[in-house]
Amino acid sequence: MNALFLLTNNFPLVPFLLLILAVGIGFYFLMFKSWKVLDEQTAPPPELLKASECLKIQALERDGVMKNDAFGRKPELTFRYDDGEFIVSVNEGGKGHPRITFVTFQTKFVPNENFRIASGSFKALISFSKIKSFHGDVCRKYDLEGDDGGFIKNLLTQEVQTDLLEYEKATEARFGMHVGVKNALKPAPGRFYLTTEGFKVETEDYNRLIETAFKFYDRLKMMSEAQVSGVLSKI
Repeated sequence: MNALFLLTNNFPLVPFLLLILAVGIGFYFLMFKSWKVLDEQTAPPPELLKASECLKIQALERDGVMKNDAFGRKPELTFRYDDGEFIVSVNEGGKGHPRITFVTFQTKFVPNENFRIASGSFKALISFSKIKSFHGDVCRKYDLEGDDGGFIKNLLTQEVQTDLLEYEKATEARFGMHVGVKNALKPAPGRFYLTTEGFKVETEDYNRLIETAFKFYDRLKMMSEAQVSGVLSKI
């Protein structure tokens, strides 16, 4: 009798409990699917994972520090060379902008100078006056822009030009200016960027990019010291 009484009095709750159970199961599967889609959208592409691994190797070789964002999509390596702090990173681009790999450093050398050397798709970026007085080998592939043609001539040694000509994809060297379309003409005294199109997935590619940046750094330092001593025209 007691069991029958309990079943009779609690029976109206059964449909309600079943409804709660169904809603709970539906919510679980909805959330599971949403998280799966979110994970697929935020998961780094294979090329970016390879780039991150290459940067980790560079961090070990150059006694650098490697960091990334929570989703593993913004790997960044920081290390020191001489008195400068170098940063190597990648950018996924988007909205018409390509994926890029870049090296950047900040110096106190020749802070009043600026220039931009660009090949391929980087030629179309916002820029300023082109330099036509320089006729080095690099001019076959690159546009040269800046305020001082003499400065560019001193900067682009044959060794630097040879390095730049070896890059198959679009490449840009920029000094004294920010990167990006919105900030392309915004001054950034002493800031240098060496940028190439696409993700680099081989250690050798990073070695070459970094070594080219070193050559720019060394040359800028030498020119700065010569400028101070008044012998810039002799180097």
